[in-house]
Amino acid sequence: MIRRSTKTIGFLMIGLIIAGCSKSSSPTSSSSTPPQLNHPTFTGPVTASDSLGATTAQGIALEIGLESSLATSFMTGHPTQNGNTWSWTSSSNGVTETWTGTVESDGSYQWALTFNGKTDTANYSNWVWIKGTTSKSGSTGSFSVNNTNTTNPYLEFSWTTASDSTVTATVQNLDSTGTVQSTINLINNPDKSGELDEYEGTSVLVFKATWQSNGSGNWQQLDPSTGTWYYSSWS
Repeated sequence: MIRRSTKTIGFLMIGLIIAGCSKSSSPTSSSSTPPQLNHPTFTGPVTASDSLGATTAQGIALEIGLESSLATSFMTGHPTQNGNTWSWTSSSNGVTETWTGTVESDGSYQWALTFNGKTDTANYSNWVWIKGTTSKSGSTGSFSVNNTNTTNPYLEFSWTTASDSTVTATVQNLDSTGTVQSTINLINNPDKSGELDEYEGTSVLVFKATWQSNGSGNWQQLDPSTGTWYYSSWS
């Protein structure tokens, strides 16, 4: 069975909980248009097959899509503007969350989610939980997610779009020393074919799935206890 990163899932769950809190957004102070967080659509194979390879690729693609969309849940209400920076602010249970988007001179956007306040388990003082950058079109982007009250990331996520519209997304999970524990690469081609690769660290392949535009595909997985590869396909 494919290993799911608890850090990745934790990022999604915590973010969705925060996004579901009551919002108290600050009023707008400018009629200028705030930055938009655009991104590609990430998908797995378009198939009804219950093959482990197909369902794993679909599930991980869904997680990546949720990660790329999560930040937009903080962009509710009317932001305030200070120069080239827009801020969306909300408060809940003693903690104020501020999502900022800054327009850079080259047209790209810098993003950050900052926490201030106190909970039963932590005090936050300008702690940046999420930070990243995207191009204006959303064709490229990268984000990192930090461990609580540190600047040390436990998750890094990025994507690029080639000239032929092929989208490649990469998700890496890191330990407390910054060492990459796992890497997932997802490739979505314009014709709906694609590929998903999972690695231990950055280079030891443990799972691979490829699929065609009609949704059929092949997959392989390493049994770490024996070093044996298992191969199968779906249609």
